[in-house]
Amino acid sequence: MTWFTRLTFSLFVVLCTQSLLAVGQANTPWSTKTNADNFIHSFMGAASRSGAFTSDQIDDMSMIGNTLMTAMDNMGGRITKSKLQALDMAFASAVAEIATVEGQNLEVTTNAVADALQSAFYQTTGVVNNQFINEVRSLINMFAQVSDNEVSYTSAGAGSAAAAAGAGAGGAGQGG
Repeated sequence: MTWFTRLTFSLFVVLCTQSLLAVGQANTPWSTKTNADNFIHSFMGAASRSGAFTSDQIDDMSMIGNTLMTAMDNMGGRITKSKLQALDMAFASAVAEIATVEGQNLEVTTNAVADALQSAFYQTTGVVNNQFINEVRSLINMFAQVSDNEVSYTSAGAGSAAAAAGAGAGGAGQGG
């Protein structure tokens, strides 16, 4: 990533983090280990059934779920508000990053993530956290934009290098 892309990305993540932190933690799936486990299983089931993800993406999401459950185990039952917020952010950013794969229909994968989150929230907390889901949608779009920008920068750099090489070769072939 270029420094400008990293800076833009960092600022956006900070803004998203602040938005997620502002969301009340009343309907968080991370309040207990049982809720978290049920939430992850519900999310994974809905994501798998959607057909929008590759088997590698499903495996990656499952691994993230396992990592979060291990983190909860390591908290030893002392789950503070800041830890809940960190779990929310970790889950949101990991799922958003995994869902953003070049060559896949971004709208389809974004909707599949949103639908899976809706289902998981409803099944585990009884309430759908639309603000959280919208933040995940924003993260997915942001990751896709960063990825597109990297491709554009790479393509522009390759085009400039090719043009410079062509100009250099053209000049070398002329003359007496």
